[in-house]
Amino acid sequence: MFFVYGEDGKRTNKYTKFSETLYYNNFWGYYRDVSTSSGDGQVVKHVFLGETRLATTLNDYNLSKYGNYADEKNHLYYYHADHLGSASLITDNRGDEYERIEYTPYGETWIDIKQQNKAELVPMNYRFSAKELDKETGFYYFGARYLDPKYSRWISADPALGEYIPAAPVSDEARRHNENLPGMGGLFNTVNLNLYHYASNNPIKYIDPTGQWIDNHDGTFTAEEGDTLWAKYGANWREESGYTGDPTKLQPGDIVGKQLCEWKQQSSNKGVDLNFFANNSKDCTIHDYAKLVDNPDNTFVIGGHGSTRVFKDRNGNNVSPEKLAELVKNNPNYKPGMDIKLLFCDLGGKTSGYDNYAQRFANAMGKGVNVYAATEMCWYYSNGNIKVAGYSILFKDQPGLIFRRGTFKCFTAN
Repeated sequence: MFFVYGEDGKRTNKYTKFSETLYYNNFWGYYRDVSTSSGDGQVVKHVFLGETRLATTLNDYNLSKYGNYADEKNHLYYYHADHLGSASLITDNRGDEYERIEYTPYGETWIDIKQQNKAELVPMNYRFSAKELDKETGFYYFGARYLDPKYSRWISADPALGEYIPAAPVSDEARRHNENLPGMGGLFNTVNLNLYHYASNNPIKYIDPTGQWIDNHDGTFTAEEGDTLWAKYGANWREESGYTGDPTKLQPGDIVGKQLCEWKQQSSNKGVDLNFFANNSKDCTIHDYAKLVDNPDNTFVIGGHGSTRVFKDRNGNNVSPEKLAELVKNNPNYKPGMDIKLLFCDLGGKTSGYDNYAQRFANAMGKGVNVYAATEMCWYYSNGNIKVAGYSILFKDQPGLIFRRGTFKCFTAN
């Protein structure tokens, strides 16, 4: 078998002795297998919500070339994914079970049960981590590299080792690089020395979306050799990546995306672990104060703007409780069993039940996690002190004069 790739690095063709697969784009493809009844081929269409593949439809090529897509309704398949995006269940157009799949930690197929009399001309190959399985080789195609699930490793090396090494701190740019090394700590995270490791050797918790882009777990990604903005973001690459330069000149080490927060890279009993305050003229003071607050042992501390129902990132956009939980779980400073303290105004306030942000966040973190959230306004001071006080029109900037006091309320998963 052999492959053909386009100028953007994406695979465009796959050929074997008996079959041919064409990839027009993320949404459309063509599959032909002369050893089966699909000799004339099938048109394949994928339906996405954002970057998530929801369903695949199939149509006979002879019908589609005349504009007849009536056969699609009988060949519509829905993917039901687990927390990693892996298809664990595929259902047909009636909602009946078509195929059930379970995996070993690195994606090798453990159980694959397809219902009888459900034979299909085109196999549903988008499986582990929503990536395509090449059944001819047993490898998963991730867009930049191939994963061997049997041996739990990439089949080619990570070219980004040089980006993990701190630079000599002789300039502001070098110092900024050293403060935000990719790969969750760069060279100081020893897992990065293994150039063939997948998902930090923790495939139950992490994924690698393409095999190259480094997820910095703050909303940004670090480019590696061969990465392109178009391949990652599609047609909206300029808006979503925030990259203002020439996209053809993207270099390894360039950071793209919209940073939601900063996270503390060194262990200390001072400073929030996730700082959602923007380091600009509006919030720079409170951003710096948040670096001084107490951070007790076995506690993960988060600072930012919020209310009883809403929490904002540093760009002023809403962050769902589920997204915040994802950022916490992927942060190297967080360890299971830690308490979590939310230093936001009102997140633990009067609204009760499912509408309460702190309660929804606790539910997203799961059983056994104590989440502490302020029930009133949360005031930061230049010495690192935190005071929880109520609203006041007369004494807006003097919480010491406000009579109504708040506290930190504990929330646990329902």
